[in-house]
Amino acid sequence: ALLRAALAAEPNNAWIRLDLARALARQGRAGEGRALLEEAMARGGAETRFAAALFAEDSGRLAEAAALLEPVPAAQRTPDMVRLLARARASAEVAQAAEAARGPVGFEGRNRLLAIAARPDPTG
Repeated sequence: ALLRAALAAEPNNAWIRLDLARALARQGRAGEGRALLEEAMARGGAETRFAAALFAEDSGRLAEAAALLEPVPAAQRTPDMVRLLARARASAEVAQAAEAARGPVGFEGRNRLLAIAARPDPTG
């Protein structure tokens, strides 16, 4: 009730929306939380996209998190946005390589996974 009242007082506050979405997710109502953030996307800027990307990351949807942050111009990305985008991209690359490793030519995927593992951590 407190977060809903705060959101009513500040409907454009991305962080209140994120807190409420996370609370809803903990109650098993993640879809409602996601809708709450999507509703703000039409009028929100980089901060709203970042809040939605954090919620997507919380839910294990890293490809969606990357897709939410990629439209934000590089000059407008905060260091936290850059780190989340790097995590999301690295996770997507690992998932693709792991899928290839399970395929008919598995050695190619395994080689890609080894190459990824040899790189420095992109999230610093």
